[in-house]
Amino acid sequence: AVLTSADAVSHVMLEPNAWAHPIDGELKGLQQTFIVNSGTGYITQGGKRFELSKDKAFVITPGMDFRMTATGPRYLTFYVVTEKLPNGATPSTTLNVVDRSKAAQTTSRWYNKERSLVTKVDGLVQFPSIDQVELGPMKIAQSRSAAKDVEEIWIATEGNGDMLFGKYLRRFPEGSAIRVPPTGISAQGNFNFTDKPTKYLHLIR
Repeated sequence: AVLTSADAVSHVMLEPNAWAHPIDGELKGLQQTFIVNSGTGYITQGGKRFELSKDKAFVITPGMDFRMTATGPRYLTFYVVTEKLPNGATPSTTLNVVDRSKAAQTTSRWYNKERSLVTKVDGLVQFPSIDQVELGPMKIAQSRSAAKDVEEIWIATEGNGDMLFGKYLRRFPEGSAIRVPPTGISAQGNFNFTDKPTKYLHLIR
């Protein structure tokens, strides 16, 4: 009801030793980017097998045939961003799992440490990238407002932080997600008053 470039933001769980496969017609006009949040497993497509672990990412497109299997004693979990395919888009039919979990971080908004986990080069069509943002213990990030027609989404993936949202300080625990209102006046900023880092996924278009 509130998203524009994205169709949905989801949390997905696959129990140990279970497997998943595509359903015909499920992704009509859509594609999904999976980012591993916890657990281990693998995915096969086109005769290739790719190991899955935390922060690895891949894009599933309409008609792509794959099989995903969870291994180990824990659930294999993901955050999934479903994007609308623009008119004329030609999504890839080949699966590629990327691992940028060790890429260098850059600093922004005072104390945010950022790295891109998946980009348009890897198959995104609406957003330029999905970034991992880390905020250290007892740190405050600079607040800012999303401009008109800008879609900005934050997903809390690790730790229980707080968030300045407009005039109010709100809890922003792991598993929460927000879209910053594109008004130019609704300030948003992440606060970490805990003794451990908090992590987020950030999308902006």
